[in-house]
Amino acid sequence: NDNIVSKQNNPKLLFIVPYNIYGGAEIYIENIINELPNSYELSIICAKPNIIQNRINKKNVYHRTIELTEQLKNYIKPAQPQFIFYYNSEEIYLLLLELKRKSELSSNLIEIYHSDFSWTGALSLVSKREHLFKMIMVSEQVGTKINFEDKVVLPVGINIERFNVDSNKRKELGLSKSDKVIGTVCRLSKEKRVDYILELAKEMSDYKFLIIGDGPERKRLESIATKNVIFTGFRQDVELYLKTMNAFILASRMEGTPISIIEAMAAKISIFSNFVGGIPSIIKDGHSATKISGDNVKEDCEIIRKNFQNINYINNAYDDVIKKHDIKNNIKEFINIL
Repeated sequence: NDNIVSKQNNPKLLFIVPYNIYGGAEIYIENIINELPNSYELSIICAKPNIIQNRINKKNVYHRTIELTEQLKNYIKPAQPQFIFYYNSEEIYLLLLELKRKSELSSNLIEIYHSDFSWTGALSLVSKREHLFKMIMVSEQVGTKINFEDKVVLPVGINIERFNVDSNKRKELGLSKSDKVIGTVCRLSKEKRVDYILELAKEMSDYKFLIIGDGPERKRLESIATKNVIFTGFRQDVELYLKTMNAFILASRMEGTPISIIEAMAAKISIFSNFVGGIPSIIKDGHSATKISGDNVKEDCEIIRKNFQNINYINNAYDDVIKKHDIKNNIKEFINIL
């Protein structure tokens, strides 16, 4: 890496974070930034205050929040970094495109395409791209309808060693060593369908359920949860909570490439999930995980009980995460892309 860096003469990289959400896309770039050599000059500009600013403390990283479009333009034009990374925001893309069309920006634009989610202002609704250097797709399953030729796939990378830890969280959470614990890590919003996990918990009263995360649905979900469900809120030391679980579950109807599943693979616990979005690029039913229906509670309860701790699946998942999602390897490919 150092040899590559010296040839590129300490490249300047700017990452634009468009929202105040801290989710999969933000963790994706956070893991990349944390692994890049210190000889890089890195800037993170947030269009809204974001927790990512508190999670990256490297000396070579400059942080700033710039909420107004004109002020962002006035920052970017004189900065002229070698590479600008953006994602998920049509507004940010159009801002950069305008500067490119007017020849006011010489930077190489790289879009990180994390999911096909669509909402007002989502870049996934724009099918054509102009003036890009590269488009980085986090899996082969996403972005297939985007009209741009120079796409590369760079899977989500995590620090696998981080999940090789012992955890004492069971005692803190009031759980015994013999408790069978199923958990999830996600933003508590409607699309994650934590409601369905609570339905499973109601049927599986002999199991404990652990909900890690926060969001607009938290109060409502807590009000309808049974006594065998524990809410922890957002946690930065998520590895300690994953190691508390025997199994991980995801019930979303829509997903990009959920980092929570990749982290569960690294934590060596059973995985139960809907196979939507980019999930089939990470896990395989009957090999490294178990597929749930997501709409038949009794059927899924039976599936979970039957496959609660399938050692073969757990070992296969761990082998797969080492092969495809080790940030130590993925960062080399990232540098090659530059």
